[in-house]
Amino acid sequence: MEEGTEAQVPDREFGLVVGEPAEFRFLSSTIRKQDHVGDLLENWGTDIEELSPLEVTLKVDGEQGAVLPVRLESHVTEIGTLEVWCVARDGTQRWKLELNIRDKSD
Repeated sequence: MEEGTEAQVPDREFGLVVGEPAEFRFLSSTIRKQDHVGDLLENWGTDIEELSPLEVTLKVDGEQGAVLPVRLESHVTEIGTLEVWCVARDGTQRWKLELNIRDKSD
């Protein structure tokens, strides 16, 4: 994704357990331009670099242990931050995860 763009992961819903740690893994490539948001990759070889994972715990009052169905939306800001939003199925709740994806030498 280019800076200033956003996307939804199409046709996928995930179950997050409220109050339990969830790990999000991020992959990056400067040469695999043919991949699309939501593509499943089983073997990416050396074309893709895995970035540091991000572990978060979603909290919702009175919902400890409940499985919350969410979809993922992403936005790359102009300053090189990847925002991944976990959006509840009913759209009433959103949680933002942020990851700096800009090359450290910039």
